[in-house]
Amino acid sequence: MNLVPNTTYTLIRQLANPTDTATYYVQAVIRNIITGKTLQTINLTNQGGQRFTAPYQVPSDTSGQGTYISICTYVFDDAGYSVPDGNYETEDKEYLIIQPPVSTYGNGGTTIVDYDKIKKFISEIKFPGVPSYDKEFAQIREYHDGRSVYDDREVKQAIQSLNIELSSVRKEHLAHSRELYETLNKGISDMKAHHEKTVKSLMDEVKKSSSLKLASEKERDEMRDKHDRMKRDYDSLLSMLRSLPAVEQDASQGLTPQERAKKLLRI
Repeated sequence: MNLVPNTTYTLIRQLANPTDTATYYVQAVIRNIITGKTLQTINLTNQGGQRFTAPYQVPSDTSGQGTYISICTYVFDDAGYSVPDGNYETEDKEYLIIQPPVSTYGNGGTTIVDYDKIKKFISEIKFPGVPSYDKEFAQIREYHDGRSVYDDREVKQAIQSLNIELSSVRKEHLAHSRELYETLNKGISDMKAHHEKTVKSLMDEVKKSSSLKLASEKERDEMRDKHDRMKRDYDSLLSMLRSLPAVEQDASQGLTPQERAKKLLRI
């Protein structure tokens, strides 16, 4: 441990058993470690609880290189410090008396912080510059203000061409659809006429049979067969109308609208 010259250091000795109620006396002897010479003897004061202290005035370091000393504390049973106690050992500690090093500037002197010099030094440091993006930001603002810096004429031409193609496809689709439905309507009209003819024939048979008082079993069977055929025809027409989505599937097979309509009407 180091001691600073010309300062006051407090000597301390704490006995190992603070509950010991006997009266003891403690004395410190300071010696030069190199020469063994006794420099000073100090009697410590009992502070209670078997704790003893005393102030020690640290001498100056005449060599300038530091002085090693030892401080030995002895425990005695009498106030005359002549009868050493047998329960407590001597404690010996080493110290170095030396002046702490002091930082200096230039040719000597104590350390002084010159804040003006520090500020000047920092102000002279050249930090790397921050890149400027003013040109890029100007282009972005110009674009959002409606004055686009990009040539969008090609995009407009492409959109116009696409609209023309879509219009052509739309017209062609409408023409095919119109042709298909005209053929379908004609087939339905023809079928309707066929069924009207069948119904008329059936009604004639009914009238003819009703003019007879008694109808044979064979005639009744014929009338029943005609009635069943007429019902099957109407059922066929209903199934045909429910199968309209099949027209698009036939189109994928390369059939013309007329062929698809005839297939649909089973003509």
